[in-house]
Amino acid sequence: MALSLGKILDRFFRGWCLGRARLDAPLTPGQIAWARRFITVRTFPDAGDKPLVILCPWRSDGDGSHTAEDVEFWDSFVARWNGRVRFWQFGRIGQGAVQGCEYYHLVSSRSERSRKTAALVNEAVGFVGVESGASRAAETLARPSLVLPGAGPGAAAESGTKLDAYLEGLLR
Repeated sequence: MALSLGKILDRFFRGWCLGRARLDAPLTPGQIAWARRFITVRTFPDAGDKPLVILCPWRSDGDGSHTAEDVEFWDSFVARWNGRVRFWQFGRIGQGAVQGCEYYHLVSSRSERSRKTAALVNEAVGFVGVESGASRAAETLARPSLVLPGAGPGAAAESGTKLDAYLEGLLR
């Protein structure tokens, strides 16, 4: 039986997120059920039927340091949309929390489980943020995504109009 490179890496690293690795098999019913339970337990009672959007606002440099997009921009973006959608922030431990998110899924880079991240992304209506394991999961699962180009402070602010139009489109 021949194994794909993705399966070999997944077995070796036991599912850790591996940069550009993509899902090479569909999510199982058990993984989908796990994600639904995980989200249900962590959803605020007053969230109602607001759709869930995954937010990944921070970029991680190759040397492990983190360069943030403009934090004030993200705080005001979430505040502006909180009445209509709920945000779960994905990222790594040590990255700042964007104010107003319903849940913060911040993990260490070595323990991030790519299949669990993908299962959570699968349950969201969309993804907003920088290129990351979560953005690649959203792409693979054909979830609507707005991946912001560029790095460094101010890159997100330049895309502010696109972000608003993207969320308006998700809610139609």
